[in-house]
Amino acid sequence: LGAHPGDPAGAATRRSIDAAALRMLPEGQASVFNQALMDLGATICSARNPECARCPVASGCLARSRSLVDSIPPLAKRKMTVKVELAALAIRRGGEYLLMPRAGDRLMKGMWEFPLIAEGEKKALDGAARNLGARLVAQVGMVRHTITNHRIRITVYEARTVRGKPAASGAVRHAVREPGAHLSTRAEQGTGRWIPLEGIAAGRAGVALTGTARKIARMMALAGKGA
Repeated sequence: LGAHPGDPAGAATRRSIDAAALRMLPEGQASVFNQALMDLGATICSARNPECARCPVASGCLARSRSLVDSIPPLAKRKMTVKVELAALAIRRGGEYLLMPRAGDRLMKGMWEFPLIAEGEKKALDGAARNLGARLVAQVGMVRHTITNHRIRITVYEARTVRGKPAASGAVRHAVREPGAHLSTRAEQGTGRWIPLEGIAAGRAGVALTGTARKIARMMALAGKGA
């Protein structure tokens, strides 16, 4: 059995492991072979505490014969957790809510979400709502979301459009500030769409939605805000 020193998640190492497995695969016994490998990995040959003494294939294991059992596979470096505090503006017009596209991000660029700003003072929230043609009504709740190593907490505030000041116009260009790398919503294009809350919650909005948009919509629906 091979002693592959690379990261099992890496393309080159996976190709090497796949090739080795194919060489060992008994003809016509793929199902049995695959199940045996999974059972071996689940019960004996674990990544951190392998029980070589009771392994049925220990005699043919190169990792054991080369004293590599404790060093492979390499332990992946964990990325530092980044905590992000955001506020979402759930701006309502009748039974519909305003969604806007993410812009300028490498992560989820072009996907649609509720307008976000960095969580902070109420004055900043009031100003963001005004710039989007709305006024704050009340804090509705909070949702949590994880993207890669980012742990995101979003406090949701309901807002209503102000008569004579329609949101999603060119005036919203700089209404939403960038809260952090990879996690920004800047309405640079001044575009937005009004979508029923139930459509957002169910993922039937006609646009690609972020996970936070759906979570916020489901929370709002449970709070009875879609009626």
